[in-house]
Amino acid sequence: MYFRMLGIGVGLTLRILGRDHPLGSPKAQLIMSILMLSPGRPVLISDIVDHVWGERPPPKATQALQAYVSRLRRQLRQLVGERARIVARGGTYTLDVDPEMIDLHRVRALWRQATAIAGSGDPELAVRLLHEAEALWPGDAMMGLPGEWARRMSRTLADERADVQRDRIALELRLGRHAAVLDELRGLVAHRPDDEMFVGQLMTALYRADRQSDALDVYRGAYRYLVEQHGTRPGAALSSLHLRILRGDPDLAVTPVYRSEVASQPDTLLPDTPHFTGREQEIEAVSAVRAEGDGTPTVVIQGMPGVGKSALALHIAHRIAARYPDARLYLELRAHDPTRPPLDTATALSALLRMLGIPATRIPSSFGDRVAMWHAELAYRRAIVILDDVAGAEQIRPLLGTSSSSLVLITTRSRLDLPSEVERVLLGVLPREDAAALASRLAGAHADPYLIGEVVRVSGGLPLAITLNAPRAGAAGNGARPCSGGTGTAWIADGSGHDEIDAAFEMSYRDLTPGEKSAFRRLGLSPCRDVTVMDAAALCDTTQEEARIMVETLVRHHLLQPAAPGRYRFHDLVRTYARERAEREDPEGGNRRAVRRLLDQYVETVGTAMAAIHLACGATCERPRGEQIGASDARRWLGDEWSTVLRLAQYAAEHEWKAYTVGLMRMIADYLDMESLWEDAAMGHALALRACQDLGDSRGIARASLDLGFARFRTGRHDNALSHTRKALSLYKSLDDRGAIGKCQDQMGVIHWASARYREALAHYQEAQANFRSSGDVKGEADALGHSGIAYWHLGRYQDSLDLLGRALEAYRGLGDRRGEAKALNNMGDVQKHRGLHRDAIRLYQESLEIFKQIEGKQNHAILHSNRGDIHQYKHRFSAALACYRVAMATFLEIGDRRNQADILNSIGSTYLHMGGAEESLIHFEKAKGIAEEIADDYQMVRALVGIADVNLAAGRYEAARDTYNSAIRTARAIGDLYQESRAHRGLADTWERLDDLEATRISLRQALNLLVQLDLPEAEEVRIRLEGLGAEDSPQGRRW
Repeated sequence: MYFRMLGIGVGLTLRILGRDHPLGSPKAQLIMSILMLSPGRPVLISDIVDHVWGERPPPKATQALQAYVSRLRRQLRQLVGERARIVARGGTYTLDVDPEMIDLHRVRALWRQATAIAGSGDPELAVRLLHEAEALWPGDAMMGLPGEWARRMSRTLADERADVQRDRIALELRLGRHAAVLDELRGLVAHRPDDEMFVGQLMTALYRADRQSDALDVYRGAYRYLVEQHGTRPGAALSSLHLRILRGDPDLAVTPVYRSEVASQPDTLLPDTPHFTGREQEIEAVSAVRAEGDGTPTVVIQGMPGVGKSALALHIAHRIAARYPDARLYLELRAHDPTRPPLDTATALSALLRMLGIPATRIPSSFGDRVAMWHAELAYRRAIVILDDVAGAEQIRPLLGTSSSSLVLITTRSRLDLPSEVERVLLGVLPREDAAALASRLAGAHADPYLIGEVVRVSGGLPLAITLNAPRAGAAGNGARPCSGGTGTAWIADGSGHDEIDAAFEMSYRDLTPGEKSAFRRLGLSPCRDVTVMDAAALCDTTQEEARIMVETLVRHHLLQPAAPGRYRFHDLVRTYARERAEREDPEGGNRRAVRRLLDQYVETVGTAMAAIHLACGATCERPRGEQIGASDARRWLGDEWSTVLRLAQYAAEHEWKAYTVGLMRMIADYLDMESLWEDAAMGHALALRACQDLGDSRGIARASLDLGFARFRTGRHDNALSHTRKALSLYKSLDDRGAIGKCQDQMGVIHWASARYREALAHYQEAQANFRSSGDVKGEADALGHSGIAYWHLGRYQDSLDLLGRALEAYRGLGDRRGEAKALNNMGDVQKHRGLHRDAIRLYQESLEIFKQIEGKQNHAILHSNRGDIHQYKHRFSAALACYRVAMATFLEIGDRRNQADILNSIGSTYLHMGGAEESLIHFEKAKGIAEEIADDYQMVRALVGIADVNLAAGRYEAARDTYNSAIRTARAIGDLYQESRAHRGLADTWERLDDLEATRISLRQALNLLVQLDLPEAEEVRIRLEGLGAEDSPQGRRW
């Protein structure tokens, strides 16, 4: 049942079970509309008379109004009983009804919820809420009701409806749905040609649809209309937008939801080939495909090895990059990688999603769900995606979506069985003119034309062969001649090789000095896709300066290509050639020693970098031998190289160097955790575990199992985390390693804590303390003490919690462990906040914040902002609190930390409730509840339930509040959280009081009081006073505040 003011047709109706009931005559409907605009609030009879009859009311207007109201009351009683009543009191009338039963107020509530949840990082939910709101408003409000006031109010509400539409369209544009709203915006601009907001939105949508001239035409039309009809010009905002479109502003083209505040748009393209020449016909063919527009434009570039497939795809991508501002992705599918197998489709999907910035914890494990996520992420992005070196159609078919706003370029040596609408470009050798132009650019302006011709002839028009041969044409003075291979016209159908390329490799190799040849072969042995000067120094067993010179020489010979600043890459054919020569010409032992030196180099450098980070945080660690670096340099290097470290760990596991796998993962584990790279950590620790199993290393198996268990805990897979941790515990017990046993027990406690099993967690922490103490592990004991303090806090034993956290704090300070110190201070602040000692809490939070500011790590900084939000909320600086919470939320979304997302949503919901924003708080509590259900976090669940019940109570939905409070009580009891249970009892008492059940009110208050006395909290006194006011006696006594 609900009242309809906004429906299609004339007047006002009451909808019951799908049927509309008109509410009396037009004047009666007008009177009802006046009351419905302010449900629950008194409206002066004199105001109603003015609105209905205007300046010339009838002589007995008040009596006439009473008659209309009498008939309305009779009709309402017949239709809905007591659920909607008109109450007369002191010269006023009040419509006593739940505002949610009136479509206008339901629209406004949805609008407020959408605005709030969009600000908290969920624009998609906001759009769904606004669509729901607009579905309730299909026509003009109060249409056909009599009087000037009704006409004015109808126009006012029409403007409000337009505001809702503007907000929803703004969110649609933010999400990249410009194509979907174009027709709607055209209609709105036609209906409201002077509405500069709609005009600007239409211009933006057209610009992002790559229709710049149409966007400018819209502006010119709006300009003419405003000048001719109103004698004004467009405002500053629209004029500024016009100038941005006129200039082709690339930032305006970026879809806002995909714009990062701290980084540029996703762009993994390799650099364009600086000497790219020709291929205009092929480039035009790709442009034509892009313009056709149905589905995702997809082009397969097919050709023999060395013909320039990848170079063409990259050149096109860079040339038209401005059309695809949301993402530019390059993924090598590795069909012909000499050191690694081709990517399977599931791994390719994961890699592409990670390139888009999706945290690994959000990427589904199910293949079907992963495909669906990729298609959803690409649906509204304007992205260009290069899938390079594809093995077969089955490898990429699931990657091809239906988005018409993106472009996919595929390179392959094979004929792919793909749908007929996929365009195919068969790439042959360069025409002679283009081949000569390329050779001339590479050889230099003074090259002998004869030699240029020879390069073209012997290279057969193959760009790779020309690239390798042409520099020799520039060395005319030394009598160099390009090497002749085959005819240069044969297509090798199986893509296995080409005479011209082999000959070019041979001649380029011969031009090198013996030392440069050796370096070339050594670099071909690297397991890494890219090489650095540091890598070259290790592989070649030389100094970094000598390695730099050799790398530069190989780049000049076009045997190495720059891939990024400080990073170099082989063409896959050159890489294969280098590797084969190394295997053929160098002793196997020498090759193995070269790779071992590379692994040793990374082990040493990772160790040095991690030691610098640990020392900067005051953590205890073994100081590395040799040169040390600063913490900021260490973080920068690890940020660049962590994926290389994981690749080396994988290579070592596959090539009988399993001890290196174990060592590398052990050293980089803390960095991966600090940077929230939890899925990558889990993959690496699983490799280390298998390596230790192959080595028969029991202690290594235990350590790897422990590390893998922690990574699984971080990703929310608690059962799997417990399984690995129990395995580690069993092995360490067999080794009688008390310190390691303590680590296992402490980790099991943390996993139980995350599942809100606080008593089990506490028991494990206590066992861990004993083992750490007996082994002399002060850091481990401090961790277990701090964790025990957190468990006691949840169980309501606040003084015990503070005592243990204080002991942990003292230990951390004695060790100089700044990270541990900050966490202990933060947790002590949480305890004091619950005890009602807010000044102490703020002081502790401030001390914690000062340390967190100095400690790197995304999660730490998000916690810092969350704590600031708590301080602002306590001081009633609610806008500042929301700002801090939302900064924290953005980070938790980025790293995929679901538990902290739920925590922040609950905090935002609480803040809105303090501000009187019931609808805004409700949408946050409901979303927190959904996440808590997904990750089985009963603590966040009970917080969300209490919040939802509080909202229902404030809105007068007493039965819903009662039921939700009871659910919260059951959940709180199940996890042993006395404080949350007391909150739910107090809310339930308020609900019973509203329902006029005095006995139930007292029972709920007594239960709350018993819990608060047990917790020794100041709220106990408030509850006791309230009970006494209700006539209750013999209230339990406790601490007086």
